[in-house]
Amino acid sequence: MRVQNVEVPHESDRGLSATRSGPVRAAAWDQPQSVRQRFMVPKQGSDPRVLPQTPLEGGTPNPPRAPRSPQAAFTMVEIALCLAIVGFALVAIIGVLPTGLQVQRENNLDTVVNQEGMYFLEAIRSGSQGLDELMRYVDGVRSYSSNRAPLAMMPPALNGRVIIGLLSRPYATNVAKVRAITGSAAEKSVALTNFSFGYLLTTQVIPLTNAFAAPALTDPYVYAEAQVLSSNAYQLVLTLQWPLLPDGPTVGGLPQWRAGDNVKVFRTLVSCELTNPYPFFPALYFFEPSTFVGYR
Repeated sequence: MRVQNVEVPHESDRGLSATRSGPVRAAAWDQPQSVRQRFMVPKQGSDPRVLPQTPLEGGTPNPPRAPRSPQAAFTMVEIALCLAIVGFALVAIIGVLPTGLQVQRENNLDTVVNQEGMYFLEAIRSGSQGLDELMRYVDGVRSYSSNRAPLAMMPPALNGRVIIGLLSRPYATNVAKVRAITGSAAEKSVALTNFSFGYLLTTQVIPLTNAFAAPALTDPYVYAEAQVLSSNAYQLVLTLQWPLLPDGPTVGGLPQWRAGDNVKVFRTLVSCELTNPYPFFPALYFFEPSTFVGYR
């Protein structure tokens, strides 16, 4: 077969002066598309995606090259703007974070105080005498008269009966130094006693002696009923103050217990008999929910 050297332009560069010579068939551009793709070789430096790199006279084909995709990236100005926006957001979040943590702590303490108040309210109103677990949380109980003269004091070594009995004493102001019973379990260990949340619990049992006694009552039946009600009606007031502060100066041989400005008050009416079942300890009083004092 007669072969001649002709100049074959690349398909993508037809009409340009840059050509490449090679032993290909004459009138290559007149051949079908399949023949042209089989025998034509792309120019040096041209796009390999136009025609495959196929050898002309046998030999090993060149491996095809992957197409190059355009590369995109952020400029330094765009990166600086992004960092500025993130910085403003972080400053705002960090500024609000302490306030959020403080609100969360206050809500947590309010929940603990509500649970503690209801616990002691039910314990005193029902005359509970078996709550010996209170020994782990109550550091002491003191009873004062109306002029703040000490009437009784409980050392921490006594049991739950004495704690509830002293807190139920009428005509007195009873104060207990308490560490929270509820709350995080991590604060209940002995090693963290001085770091756990605590409060001062103040109780007052006020007999409503004159609430139902009306001298103008002439009906004997109504008068007797009023006397019964006045003999069995009591107002129970619990006041919780927190947090605990370091003890103040010693007065009368006793360090003064102090607490913060947070105060919550619980009130309820109790209608039953208030008794002192232990003559050897006259400072202990207990409500008897199943006993009602009759007319005397």
